[in-house]
Amino acid sequence: MKSEPVLEKRASSSLAQLYVWLSFKTVSDISSTMISIVLATYALEVTGSAALLGLTMASRLLGAVAGGAAVPRLSRFSRRTLIFAAEAGSALAIGVLATSPRAADASLIYFAPFFIGFFQGMYRVSIMSEVPEMVGQEGRHRFNAILSAADGVSVVGGSLLASVITQYLAYKRVFLIDSITFAVSAIAFLMLVGSMPRRHRPAEAAHVAAEAGALPGAAPYLSAIVMLVIGARFVEAFGSGTHNVGFPIRSQLFDANQPAFLYGWLMAVWGVGRLASAAVTPRLLERLESRHQPLEPYFIVLLILTFACFLGVFEVRGMPGMLGFVLLAGVFDAATETIYYSLLQSTPAASRDRVIGISYVAERAGLGLGMLAVGFVFSRLGTDVTALLFYGGSIALAGLALVGVKRRRAQGAAVRQIG
Repeated sequence: MKSEPVLEKRASSSLAQLYVWLSFKTVSDISSTMISIVLATYALEVTGSAALLGLTMASRLLGAVAGGAAVPRLSRFSRRTLIFAAEAGSALAIGVLATSPRAADASLIYFAPFFIGFFQGMYRVSIMSEVPEMVGQEGRHRFNAILSAADGVSVVGGSLLASVITQYLAYKRVFLIDSITFAVSAIAFLMLVGSMPRRHRPAEAAHVAAEAGALPGAAPYLSAIVMLVIGARFVEAFGSGTHNVGFPIRSQLFDANQPAFLYGWLMAVWGVGRLASAAVTPRLLERLESRHQPLEPYFIVLLILTFACFLGVFEVRGMPGMLGFVLLAGVFDAATETIYYSLLQSTPAASRDRVIGISYVAERAGLGLGMLAVGFVFSRLGTDVTALLFYGGSIALAGLALVGVKRRRAQGAAVRQIG
C-alpha cells in the first residue's frame, strides 16, 4: 500500500531533475543556435563562395548522418551514456575550432563541422529513443512538445544573440562560449539524469507498443506506411536545404555590412512560431489518439504547409512579410516534428534505436544532399527561382507520399474487414 506513493514521489523527483537538466541543455542549445548562424557566416567569409558554404554545411550534415547511424551499433552502451558522450564530444569538437589559428581554418572549416554534426547526431537519436524510458509512453507527446519548445527558446535566444554578438565578439570567442556551455550540459546530465529510474523496462515497453498496435508483426501495411512517412521526412529535409543555405545568402544580400542581421531575425521569429506550436500540439495529438485517428496524414499535410510558408519568405520583398511567413513556418515545422517523433517512439524499445536511427540518417542525408544541390543552384540562379524549384518540387513529392499513406490505410482497413 505504501509502495505506490513512494514510486510516485520518486517519479516526480526524477521529472524535476529532468527539467532542471533541460534548463542547462537549453542554455547550450542557445549557444548552439548562435554558433550555427555564426559558423555559416564565418564559413562564407573564409571560403568566399556560396557553393563552398553549402559544402561546409553538408560536412556537418554528413557527420550527423554518421553519428545517428552509429547509435544502433553502440547498443552495448546505454543511451544515457551515449547522450553524455555526445555532449562532451560536442564541447571538444567546438573547442578545437575555438582555439585553432586563423590560418588553419581554411582547411579546418570543412572538418570541424563533421565532428560537431557527428556528436549532435548521436545525441539526437539517443535522446529521442530514450524519451519513453524517461517519461513513459503516455508522456511522450508532452515531452516531445517540451523539447520542441526548448528548441524554440534556443532558436529565439541564439538567433537574437547572433544578430548582435558578432558586432562585439570575434568568431573565436563565440565558439569558445559554445564549447563551455556544452561541457556544462554534459556534467549536468551526468549528475541529474544519468541515474534516473526508467519508466518502462523493455518488456513493459513492448506491452505498451502492442496496445498501440505498433509491433512489427501487427500488420504488413504498417511497415510500408512507416517507410512512406520516413520518405516524406527525407523530402522535407531535402527541401529544407533551401532555407538553411538561402537564409545566410539572403541576409548578406539584405545588408552586406551586417550579414547576420536578417538571418538572426528570421531564425528568432521562426523560433517564436515553434514556441507557439508547442503549447497546442500535445493536446491535438492526445485528442487524435483518443479518437483513434491516424497521425501520418496530419504530419504530411503540416509538412506541405511548412514548405509553402518558407517559399513565401523568399518570394516577398519586405522584412515584415518575410517575418510573417517564417513565423507560420515555425508553427507548422514544430508540429510536424512533434508528430513525427511521437509516431516513431511508439515502436518497441528493442527496435526503437534502429527505427529512429534510420529516420535520422534519412533526414540528415536529405538535408545534406539538399544543401549541396541548393548551394550550387544558388550560385547560378536567383534566390526566388531556386526557392520555387526546390520548395515546389518538395511539395509535389510530399503530396505523392500523402496519397500513398491514404491508399495503404485504406488497404489495411479492407484487410481487417475481411479478417
